[in-house]
Amino acid sequence: GTATISVTTQDGNHIATSIITVQAAAIITFDPSTGVYTAPAGSIVTVELQSFGAGKGRATISAGAFLMLNTIWNVGDTTSFFDSDDGTFVMPPSGVVTFTGNHLDIISNSTSTVQISNSLQTTNISFTMDANQGMPQ
Repeated sequence: GTATISVTTQDGNHIATSIITVQAAAIITFDPSTGVYTAPAGSIVTVELQSFGAGKGRATISAGAFLMLNTIWNVGDTTSFFDSDDGTFVMPPSGVVTFTGNHLDIISNSTSTVQISNSLQTTNISFTMDANQGMPQ
C-alpha cells in the first residue's frame, strides 16, 4: 500500500507544507512445500512451463482455476525435444493461489522447469519438476 505524510513547518512569517508519499514494496512469496504463492491482488502473474529431454511423457502446472499449462512429447529414446507453454493471470482479491503440477516420464529421461514472474517484482521464481518430484515439493 501507500502512506502519505504531510509535514508543515512554520518560522513565524511563513508556513510551508510538504507531502511525502511512500510506496511499500510488494511482498511476494512462494512456498514450494505447499505450492502456495502470495502476491498483491490485481498484479499480473506470468508462468512458463518448459520441458526437455528425450522419450515420451507430459507435464502440467496449474494455478488453481486461474491457469493450466501443459507440455506433451513423444520422440524416440535418443531423440531430443523441447516443448513449452506459457500464460498469464490476474492475482485474485485474496492475493493467494496454489500451484500444483507433475512431470510424467513414460519412456526415457526428461525434465520440466517452471518460471513464475510478477508485474510488481523483477526477480522470478523458478523450480524444476521431474519424474520423482512435482509441485508441491
